Amino acid sequence: MCTDGFCNRPLRRNLNMKRFLAIIKDRRGMIGVLTAVSLFMFVGLLAIVIDLGHLHAVRNELQRAAEAGALAGTRALFPLEGYPSVVPAVDPPFCDLGTAKARETAGANLSDGASVTVPISDVVRGWWDWTANTFTPKPASCSLAETNAIQVTARRTEASGGPVFLTLARLFGLESAGVVASATAAVGYVSGLPPGPFNNIAIQAGWLGTLTVGGTFSFSPDHSDNSSWAGPDSLPNINAALLKNWINNNSSPEMPLTGGVNLINGWATSVLMALQSQLGPNSKTYPGYGTGWLVVLPVVNVIKMNQSAPIVALQPVIITNVVPTGGNKRIEFILYGGPVSVIGGTPGGPVSLVWATRPKLVQ
Repeated sequence: MCTDGFCNRPLRRNLNMKRFLAIIKDRRGMIGVLTAVSLFMFVGLLAIVIDLGHLHAVRNELQRAAEAGALAGTRALFPLEGYPSVVPAVDPPFCDLGTAKARETAGANLSDGASVTVPISDVVRGWWDWTANTFTPKPASCSLAETNAIQVTARRTEASGGPVFLTLARLFGLESAGVVASATAAVGYVSGLPPGPFNNIAIQAGWLGTLTVGGTFSFSPDHSDNSSWAGPDSLPNINAALLKNWINNNSSPEMPLTGGVNLINGWATSVLMALQSQLGPNSKTYPGYGTGWLVVLPVVNVIKMNQSAPIVALQPVIITNVVPTGGNKRIEFILYGGPVSVIGGTPGGPVSLVWATRPKLVQ
């Protein structure tokens, strides 16, 4: 007989060991299951990272193609280059050329190693409202009043260019995915006078309002404050040497519409003679108006011209004659009814007679 309470210890130890081994065995099974689940999740996460990265890269390539196509197409709507720097605006625009150039330029790009294919239906002409920042498709229209933008969509889908094939996502039944990118570029009214073209005479707004389009007039600031030599307010000391340099080298500084102009009254014979010398080389014949040098000038709404003033408008004029000497020095011009395009002008300004030729991505 066992009376010390230790008789059953070996049996208990055996039972405890069996329980321990059973628990270990169960846990080994759980670890195997957890390992399999973790591996599945890891592969799934890896598939997401790899394939999403691939899709993102393809989309960036399509985006670059769409942007290049939109910019090239919009630029081709108004294919103006070189001099003269101010030309009558093209109406209607070169819409077919714009569409063709957009497709050609977008198609010159690669996406996922293949050429981007842009069907004609994915090149949409229309009107970009610079105030509301909205694009209105007008595919059937082609006029200066309704066409200033092109939207290009580049795709890799079943219907266009073929979808993007996935890698690890195939393990989960996803063979391919579609990717789409679009861009819109627009031109519009200038946001300022670009550097280069002569623009250094300011017209007084009140006097301008009394003139009629197509009529011949003259600047005579010594007799009345109807005009003034002008330069950007970033250059406070405008003198005859600067003005002659701008005229002779077609290097007038930029004049943003958000800035102002410094106005200098009085005639300088040497400046008038420089202007006279450049009149012939820059003159062209404009049907309905005559022959002369087409320029765009800032308009200011001040009475006295010897001061700084904001630009309130832009006005195209055709300089037809310069009288640099004598008792009636003057610049004769024809008031042009516009619209005109300024080579190199940047869009985004208020409604005016002056269009930019440099397109800008807007969407």
